[in-house]
Amino acid sequence: MILQNIFSSGKSLESIALAMLHDTGLFEYNDRIAKHWPEFGQNGKEDIKISDVCQHRAGLANFAEAPSIKDAWPENIKKNQMSSLIEKLTPYYPILEKHGSKCEYHAITRGWVTNEIIRRIDPKHRTMAEIFKEEVNIDGIHITVDEKAATKMVSQTFTSPGFVIGQSMIPKWAGRKIEPNFFSFIRLMGELLGLEKIIRIK
Repeated sequence: MILQNIFSSGKSLESIALAMLHDTGLFEYNDRIAKHWPEFGQNGKEDIKISDVCQHRAGLANFAEAPSIKDAWPENIKKNQMSSLIEKLTPYYPILEKHGSKCEYHAITRGWVTNEIIRRIDPKHRTMAEIFKEEVNIDGIHITVDEKAATKMVSQTFTSPGFVIGQSMIPKWAGRKIEPNFFSFIRLMGELLGLEKIIRIK
């Protein structure tokens, strides 16, 4: 079996796991995280709510100290190696200074913070991966990383913005493989301006 990283698609699974626990009456979304995870409530995080994390308003969009792949292994999660990194964090709201908003996409951290909340709310102290395996059991979804799984993951290749822009300019008949693209943008502008009958670019 080969594993493919689905990146932020996992956020929907985090939300489902939380909702499953919420249905049992174990917590409220407006609970302070420190109520369930006392060690979290330091360095200015005392009043951050579970809902703040769900809505990307916790001010914890980045790790101060980058976790290693080994920190994410199940046995090390159980040893609180990931949670200790989160507990050290101080909330930071860079967008608030310019735009008056606390919202910043927690691309990297939300899953890890949510997982630690789940571990402390769940009576069995299971991780999100364990809850899905035991109660949902969706075939083909592997919600964890361990030493064995790490060897089966497809390597990731990141392309430059210039490459993406250049590829988006290629017509579909010439083999374009990127969506959306320059032509879809032109189509959209045509629809907005009421010119969709004139502009029929593919």
